[in-house]
Amino acid sequence: MSEQTHTTMRTEDGSPPILIVEDSMIQAELLRRVLARGGYPVALAKDGVEGLAAARKEPPSLIISDITMPVMNGFEMCRAIRQDAVLKDTPVILLTMLSDSRDVILGLNAGADYYVTKPFNEQYLLSRIKTILTEPPVRGEEKVEMELTLDEQKHRVSVGPQRVLNLLVSTYENAVLQNRELTASQDQLKELSVHLEEKARKLEDANKDLEGFAYSVSHDLRTPLRAIDGFSSLVLKRYMDKLDDEGKRLLKVIRDNTQKMGQLIDDILAFSRMGRLGITPSEIDMDGLARQVFEELKPTAAGRELGVEIAPLPPARGDLAMLRQVWVNLLANAIKFTSHKPAAAIQLGAYPEGRENVFFVKDNGAGFDMQYADKLFGVFQRLHGIEEFEGTGIGLAIVKRIITRHGGRVWAEAKPGEGAAIYFAMPSLDPGKKP
Repeated sequence: MSEQTHTTMRTEDGSPPILIVEDSMIQAELLRRVLARGGYPVALAKDGVEGLAAARKEPPSLIISDITMPVMNGFEMCRAIRQDAVLKDTPVILLTMLSDSRDVILGLNAGADYYVTKPFNEQYLLSRIKTILTEPPVRGEEKVEMELTLDEQKHRVSVGPQRVLNLLVSTYENAVLQNRELTASQDQLKELSVHLEEKARKLEDANKDLEGFAYSVSHDLRTPLRAIDGFSSLVLKRYMDKLDDEGKRLLKVIRDNTQKMGQLIDDILAFSRMGRLGITPSEIDMDGLARQVFEELKPTAAGRELGVEIAPLPPARGDLAMLRQVWVNLLANAIKFTSHKPAAAIQLGAYPEGRENVFFVKDNGAGFDMQYADKLFGVFQRLHGIEEFEGTGIGLAIVKRIITRHGGRVWAEAKPGEGAAIYFAMPSLDPGKKP
């Protein structure tokens, strides 16, 4: 709130203002604008003390007050107003979140007339103000001792019956209004959900069409590539003695690139198949599977110093062929990216995390800069040059597709020159059991 304790806006006929007592500048300004649009003069105060002083200086037609405020809260200010000879009949609306049912009891004992819940509905607030100003609350009622039960707790109050009725009715009206708004929001969410489902279905259909197209094109490219490679090989064999060194070099370049293209097509087809194949779930011995895959890949590291540590791995439920491909791709990557290390080290392990088991493959190889980690699992994304490490950049994309289809997730950690760790999490067969 500004340094001015209160500001006043009057109508031409000199009608007394509505006093807004609110410590939040944003809420106070919002209320001021709403009342201004309704044609009401307004005075502002930032807490109960300033509100009480402003009311005594210029009695308002109505007070709208927040409850939680510094120095003097809304309940305390309301009690002070009821004890003031001049202000005692001034209607008071309390703004509340109604998060605590005791607010109703405290409001009754303090002498509040009505509640309006936050965030307030503009039309409802203006309607309530109009009703109060045209039909002021009944005063002079004989107080009655009564017992009210809220949230299964009994509370005793001493208040006039009409004030009890007013407060309870306003509380009920606010509840009904909020319920209507909630229902409207739920209807909008349902409509949005249907729209999103339709969009998702169309996107899924488009992705299937795109994958089908990629599969068909890649498959059809195999034949001409094989022909190019085959005829290039034939020329080298039959006309070796008639070709100069440059001719031989160019034919070798053609063969090398057609073979690379062939590998790229094979990888595209493999990636496409992983999205098209159905999953045949069964309980998989991940420990045995990982060890078997490593034994099969070990010859690719022949002649190198390669240390491998495989900790016991928990079982998982999934498609055997697909999960086998995960281990093939991850271990092949680890072997490849440690190829420049004189003493390579690869570690396999797992640990439980919530309802998942997290598996990992770590190595002390080339690593990568983590600022590019978001690209790691994309198709054709390479973080190292082709001249440094061979490959097409599809292996980890296949891993992500397989694990995602199994309800899991993948991520990576690395440091350049120090190695990388690829993690994948899958639902645990027994969430309470440690691997």
